[in-house]
Amino acid sequence: MKKLTAFFLLTCFSVILFGCKKQKGAQCDTATLCVVNKTGATIHYCWGCNVYSETLAPNDKACRDVLGPINQNSTVWVDFQTASGTRRIEVSECYVEEEIH
Repeated sequence: MKKLTAFFLLTCFSVILFGCKKQKGAQCDTATLCVVNKTGATIHYCWGCNVYSETLAPNDKACRDVLGPINQNSTVWVDFQTASGTRRIEVSECYVEEEIH
């Protein structure tokens, strides 16, 4: 009888544990991606291009909307390009903030 009770309690605990598991990722149609300049220099950049027509001063933030859907079944990547290279950022939440050091 003790084994049956222990088995029943373990089964109930397992169901509760896995049933209440937080769903990974967010769900939204449009996300916001921001890049923060933590360097001491102004960065010339663009989003997914090679013409660096925009500037980002030290400690400033550049943001853009990212079309989704953003959810646990999708993978959305955005390229933040500068003269020193491309940073590919995964957007898996409705708000993503990436720092450049």
